[in-house]
Amino acid sequence: MIRVRRYTSQIEADRAASYLRAHGVYALVVNSHIHQAAASMLGNLKFTQLELVVSTEAHRAAAEALLEEYASLPPMPDADLDAASAPDLSRLDPRAHPIECPDCADDLPLDASISACDSCGEPVDIVDLLLHRYGPEALQDCYESTPIPDPPPEMLEQMAQIARERSRIACPHCGHDIADLPARGRCPACGDLFDKDDPIRRR
Repeated sequence: MIRVRRYTSQIEADRAASYLRAHGVYALVVNSHIHQAAASMLGNLKFTQLELVVSTEAHRAAAEALLEEYASLPPMPDADLDAASAPDLSRLDPRAHPIECPDCADDLPLDASISACDSCGEPVDIVDLLLHRYGPEALQDCYESTPIPDPPPEMLEQMAQIARERSRIACPHCGHDIADLPARGRCPACGDLFDKDDPIRRR
């Protein structure tokens, strides 16, 4: 897989990937774990970044051009962002998720756009009331989700290769696979000490 951009925001990365896929360039967002060995008194620091990746160099060139175009688009208005992120409460069963007005105890309709109780006029937040009463799990089916299409075969092979490489831990001295051995010990092939938690002492 070929990195196109790095992001620190999951939302920004996902939107960029969706824009590329909508324009014919298959892109994925993956985590990139960068290990740095700090001074022994500080231990090891681990940083996580999000990478936008494509499968080929040709796709990278197209992705770069599309991302330049994407960056020039006007930002989505706050009202549109709110509408896009609002849950569709019509997917809930009112009998299983009844909500009452905190002030007058009248039943409230499951409608995220409602801002005040019809009976008493007091302000209400339907989504907040649902979250407090039933937890976030109750709303998990209320958001639109865009299915990600299957990656092209060449990217599948690249992803499989990366998974194989990440699952293999080699002895830093001789390269023997020590993935199934304890976190610390001696390599059965060469006798060298290894420590899987120390990036300097492992490959």
